[in-house]
Amino acid sequence: MLETKSLNVIAIPFAGGDRYSYRHFQTYLGSAINWHTIELPGRGIRKKEEIPENFERMAESLITQAEPIMNRGPFGLFGHSMGALLGYHLALMLHEKNMPQPVWAFFTGFGAPGFKKKNPISHLDSDQFWNRVASQNGVPISVLNSKELRDYFEPVLRHDFTALEKYCNNFTESFVLTCPLYLRRGTEESITDMEFMAWQKFCTKPIDQQTYEGDHFTYIKNPVDLCNKINNLSENWI
Repeated sequence: MLETKSLNVIAIPFAGGDRYSYRHFQTYLGSAINWHTIELPGRGIRKKEEIPENFERMAESLITQAEPIMNRGPFGLFGHSMGALLGYHLALMLHEKNMPQPVWAFFTGFGAPGFKKKNPISHLDSDQFWNRVASQNGVPISVLNSKELRDYFEPVLRHDFTALEKYCNNFTESFVLTCPLYLRRGTEESITDMEFMAWQKFCTKPIDQQTYEGDHFTYIKNPVDLCNKINNLSENWI
């Protein structure tokens, strides 16, 4: 029997996300893609684990789950929003530990590292905080309409934004990706052209960038084009 070849993709959730954040991608991904969404501590199956104290520790916590996947062969790296920056820092840590690097990275919904976080929200009171989160159109209506659910999810979500804002405001890394880098954003996002194109400073190869119509989550909720691109990328590694 012929061996079926496939490419593993390590996916990192956005702020407040978990291992189910990209579950709908499976509808559009080909059989040659083995998609693995990593679970961060303090949520989902890692709910009982202590939430990492800062962004660097968040990235480090991903290695335990990612290492068995990386050991199976070539892998791609995907991250949306906070997941994009976590993906960058994960690649940095893999480099520092002399571990395998991704064959490509696909980051969406976030500008390049090195820019201070505009309009921070981690310090806002609960009502203001949820108003800002809701404006990104990534939280289910069932959560927004339930105080009980908001109270349940707020600590993790607020922690993620706090860690992200501190990392952005104190960024000093100079690590450069050596794999191809694919970038996507929405027309209604607050990512400037300068912030978007500045990713080139963190990659040795020309970046592949595209802007979709819509907001921060439009192309994540309807990921047909994203998945088609990922399917095409897999053909070079199977």
